[in-house]
Amino acid sequence: MNNNTKRRNGKVINCFICGVERYRSKSDLARVKDGKHTCSIACARKKSSVIKINEIETKLGTDSLSDWLHDKYHNEKMNVRDIALIIYGKRHFGPNVIGWMDRLGIDRRERSEAVSMQWENNQERRKEQSEYAKRKLSKGTIGRNSLIKTMQTKEYRLKASKAKLGANNPMWNDNLTEDDRKDRNGKSINSRWVREVKRRDKHTCQCCGLSGVTVVAHHLNGYNWDVKNRYNIDNGVTLCEPCHKAFHGQYGNGDNTKEQYEEYINKIKNEKNKQLALL
Repeated sequence: MNNNTKRRNGKVINCFICGVERYRSKSDLARVKDGKHTCSIACARKKSSVIKINEIETKLGTDSLSDWLHDKYHNEKMNVRDIALIIYGKRHFGPNVIGWMDRLGIDRRERSEAVSMQWENNQERRKEQSEYAKRKLSKGTIGRNSLIKTMQTKEYRLKASKAKLGANNPMWNDNLTEDDRKDRNGKSINSRWVREVKRRDKHTCQCCGLSGVTVVAHHLNGYNWDVKNRYNIDNGVTLCEPCHKAFHGQYGNGDNTKEQYEEYINKIKNEKNKQLALL
């Protein structure tokens, strides 16, 4: 049987993940029972995640699991256990929620922020902590005496003194900007920039168009040299990890420009058009 006969027995399909057209033989078509064909091993690996996301979105009645999770976690300030209860009906499925957030590029709260939230509108916990402090740290207790003893040591006083030295503090970091120094509880301006870039792009790679995968916020003009636009949302674009690595593999790190990114995107588009023309 020649190649032309084989070709007549198959057909051209659109990849379930990226939409690229590919020819598949009759035997290849028969192996995919659900009819959701893929064009490559990379897309095949992403297929199960995309299907699971679609199932969860249908269950929740939302068009975007990414937006839904972002709203529940960041806007409604829900913890992952409560979110797991909604999605899976079980609070101990919290790690599953964390896994989806990482895949969808949703930033998690810093530990300090997560701890502080446990005290918000929680009078019962405040009361318990107050009673504990009275038992353990009130005047005359072992804990109180131990604390006073520690605070009177030379080492403690030296650390306390250095903490007030500002730029003369041995831990002072000259690379931090004033915005960085004003950050509190781990909510850095860079984290906000990353979150806003991803949200604007709907957590979708602007190079290959994939969603439902781990994405990063890429600086068009390099973070190192374009300080003025370092936290300008228009100076950022969302890319999946493979596209991000491929870009830096070609143009290096640190001194990147917006023109390099546009050149890279045009190359990708031209390659896709050539592949489609060969089909």
